[in-house]
Amino acid sequence: MPNTPAKKHFERTTAEQQNKEVAEHGRTRANASLYELQLLKIAQHRGELRAIKSQEKKAERKRDFIDTYRDYIDGVIASDTGTEDEVVMTVFVWMIDAGMIVDAVRLAEYALKHNLPMPDKFRRDCATVLAEEIADHVLRSKNDFPDVALLLQVKTLTDERDMHDQVRAKLFKAIGVAFDALGNFAEAGNYYRRALELDPKGSGVKKMIERADREAEKAGQLAR
Repeated sequence: MPNTPAKKHFERTTAEQQNKEVAEHGRTRANASLYELQLLKIAQHRGELRAIKSQEKKAERKRDFIDTYRDYIDGVIASDTGTEDEVVMTVFVWMIDAGMIVDAVRLAEYALKHNLPMPDKFRRDCATVLAEEIADHVLRSKNDFPDVALLLQVKTLTDERDMHDQVRAKLFKAIGVAFDALGNFAEAGNYYRRALELDPKGSGVKKMIERADREAEKAGQLAR
């Protein structure tokens, strides 16, 4: 069936209504036919992704797939029930993989609000996935990463969540890199130093701190 405006509206409103029914009446997700259809689609898309060897091509394909879930996800978020949802959490990870960071953070905000679990295959909780995968995305990129405000939102969303220090250090390093790229060397140095405190052996920021401090002094950014 073509992805017409009528079909998009149907998926969005049905997802919202069925999530509310699950929350209000204790129905199981097995009764939610739209959710079952989305699970089948996820399984089909996973099968297609397994056949692709290139990570870059997988990311491109995930971007295509994600568009087919948007109306369902909008309906789930609008319902605001926090019903456990493997589709939502899988698409959340695909969004990060595809570089769709704004979308991923929006979905993570909903998931963290309701403490939604990740599907078993991911082996990490939502906060850890959010912090680590977005940090990895930034550290792999060459000045093509989310703006600092979005990274600081990720920090805020995960500040009170329990995770390994090494993961949090990686996020602080990524925020430092983003500030560095903006020419805010003093703030970059502050985040690099916090990353070093959290992970003295593995953060790899010692030379970055030295460079940020030199550049901050040249730019007159250090307090006197």
